[in-house]
Amino acid sequence: GHLGDQIEKYYGDNMVYSYDGDFPLGTGGALKKAEPLLDDEFILINGDTYLNIDYHDLISDFHKSNKLAMMVVYTKRKKRNDVMVKDKEIVRYDKKTRKNVNAVWTGVIVMKKEVLKLSPKKKIFSLEYEIFPKLIKKRQLAAYITKNKFYPIGRPEQIEEFYQSFQ
Repeated sequence: GHLGDQIEKYYGDNMVYSYDGDFPLGTGGALKKAEPLLDDEFILINGDTYLNIDYHDLISDFHKSNKLAMMVVYTKRKKRNDVMVKDKEIVRYDKKTRKNVNAVWTGVIVMKKEVLKLSPKKKIFSLEYEIFPKLIKKRQLAAYITKNKFYPIGRPEQIEEFYQSFQ
């Protein structure tokens, strides 16, 4: 989306792209539009976060879980948590009130493409509010708990904090 033309210019033909179009489709709508480009399993990473983890280990745990999706969560955060993890499963997602939660989603999730069958018929929708609750209700959203701190990098002050952490 935002400044996508610059990303495409930089990477050229080394990437495959899916654009929202004339208006934002939301996290779910954008993923649904990209569905023909996806493998049967894929990792979705928010563009405004940084997390250093062993992705091979994540994929291995995902396969062992036999779930439709596995969300990477960080449990050491003291505020702004948005998920409840119980027995390596996400049992609640609440970014609005943030009540009864004990971890934060890091912006990384592994999914089977079949998750998109849970999509609503409308073109614009949110993974967080329209897909995650369905996965939770079906008990199909596993948790991969990382001890590695994740860094939101969507605003200039967050980027500065990220840089300071590595100096």
